[in-house]
Amino acid sequence: VCPLSNIKLCVFKKLQNHNLKKMLNRGLMVMINSDDPAYFGGYINKNFIETQAALNLSMKDVKTLIINSFKSSFLEEKEKKEWIEKIWKMKKYLVIGNPIEHSLSPKLHNYWINKYGLSALYEKKKLEEDNLKEIIDNVRENLISGINVTIPFKKLVIPFLDKLTASAKGLQSVNTIYKIKNEVWGENTDRMGFGESLRHYEYNLENKIVFIIGAGGVTPAIIYELISGYGVKKIYITNRTKSKAEELKKLSSKIEVIEWGNRPLIFDIVINTTSLGL
Repeated sequence: VCPLSNIKLCVFKKLQNHNLKKMLNRGLMVMINSDDPAYFGGYINKNFIETQAALNLSMKDVKTLIINSFKSSFLEEKEKKEWIEKIWKMKKYLVIGNPIEHSLSPKLHNYWINKYGLSALYEKKKLEEDNLKEIIDNVRENLISGINVTIPFKKLVIPFLDKLTASAKGLQSVNTIYKIKNEVWGENTDRMGFGESLRHYEYNLENKIVFIIGAGGVTPAIIYELISGYGVKKIYITNRTKSKAEELKKLSSKIEVIEWGNRPLIFDIVINTTSLGL
């Protein structure tokens, strides 16, 4: 029996040394049959994430194992039914990228999921480009409810989507994927997020000169917001691969590309969009 105070460590140590699925089932039963069955409710989101990682199981497999454990628990039949229904309806969300270890998205989203008792979980997943179609097909098949996208996949996911919002289409960049009816959509909220940050700090950029370091990922969205939302006077861009910066010049006549390692003589604000900002 695993002590309630250290049950997570105990269960997963056992998983390393025994038949995994059998021990997982037993471990979950220990949690449910503890002195405080409500404890399992607050624990379930984190356990889903770690269980999938430990056993490399599908979402459906994990749900089935946990539901089987509930059926064997001492909870009243009404409670069992309520929990089983909640688990089976649980939605899964991901942030994908490469690298992805730095991402704080799961910590942020799972905090609010747990705080408001939502039937969902959010995790991060490192992918290769060859995996993109498969992960988006999981959205199409309702195995995943939504995906956030970070570098280097914001453009690479587009061919696998059915439709783009006006923002994503204009930027040719997607950071959010979801399903409406039978279609998988791509959205871009980077521009909105950047604009909200500036408004939060009440920083006025009208007729100001901006220096952007980096040309990938979120940069096009930032440029659109700077020009259309704030009316900046000039944007200087420098990037290690100069050709990527040159591509952005087509977005506005206010953009000027300078050599990597140089900087403009006069500027009012510096925006870093390189991987050093991750």
